[in-house]
Amino acid sequence: YIDDKTVLWGLLGITVGCSVIAQFFANMGVTALEKDWVPVISKATNNDKVNGEVLTNLNSALRRVDLACKFIAPMAFGVLLQVISTERTKRIQIGSAIVFAWNVITMFPELLLA
Repeated sequence: YIDDKTVLWGLLGITVGCSVIAQFFANMGVTALEKDWVPVISKATNNDKVNGEVLTNLNSALRRVDLACKFIAPMAFGVLLQVISTERTKRIQIGSAIVFAWNVITMFPELLLA
């Protein structure tokens, strides 16, 4: 017989382990994107020559967009969940459903583009 606490701690450990692995690969993807695509885009905008100024401006613009999304998206999601329902369990269910749907919808374009 395994008590409920052991099962919950085990599930928490599995979740944290999977999250660490997912974050590692996400960071590797971002690093690859920043290292590879910014110079390619810079060449395309500057007649196949990598210009330091164009590269710097493009890199800073992409960084601003990235940081803005990282700041605004969680705040907007939290506000959306607060507006949708006042019940905590309902908000958790709706939030989980939205995250699940978003992951399923974006999985196919990511696989096609990778």
